[in-house]
Amino acid sequence: MPVVLRYVLEFANTTAAAVSMVRDIPVHMSYSIAVIDRQGNYATVFVNPDHPAEVVERRVGDLRTIRGRLLRPLRRHRDGGAGASEARVA
Repeated sequence: MPVVLRYVLEFANTTAAAVSMVRDIPVHMSYSIAVIDRQGNYATVFVNPDHPAEVVERRVGDLRTIRGRLLRPLRRHRDGGAGASEARVA
C-alpha cells in the first residue's frame, strides 16, 4: 500500500482524483484511506481485494475488521493488565 499511496500523493490534486485512482488500483489487503485536499474536500475510501471500493464522506474512520466482521471498539480491562487493548469481534 505505501507505493499506492505515494502514487496518489504524487499525481492526484483533488480528493475526487485521489478517490478515482484508489478505486482503480488493485490491492492485496484491506485498507482504509482518508483523503483531504487543499479546498477542504474529504473522503474515506475502504478498499478490499474481494470487493469494490466503498467511498464515504467522513473525515474520521475507525473500522477494525477480522475476515470482514466488524470489531467493537477497544476496551481496557479494569486492571489494565494483559489484553488491555484487545478488540472483540462483534
